[in-house]
Amino acid sequence: MAKFLKATTVSAGKHVVPADGFIMCKKSSNTVTEAYYEAQNDFDKIVITHGSLSGHEFPDFLQNQLINLAQTNWRNAVVDVTSSAPATIQNIEISAL
Repeated sequence: MAKFLKATTVSAGKHVVPADGFIMCKKSSNTVTEAYYEAQNDFDKIVITHGSLSGHEFPDFLQNQLINLAQTNWRNAVVDVTSSAPATIQNIEISAL
């Protein structure tokens, strides 16, 4: 059963991101976190713009949410991470690599 992370952004409304196929999350800058996942025939990149954080709080948070989601019951297919995120989520962009 497919599972998804849901987030409400400041500038672009609600986003639902597939949790299947995630490979890694990394800090790109104090306000940008990148996540990479395997799509059907290629790899996609998710760029999350968020409030400024000096450490690796957001990539760590995202990875922990993905692990928790994978371990939850199949009935919990969508988990909203908006209120528990360590910083306000400004925007989410998904693009093919």
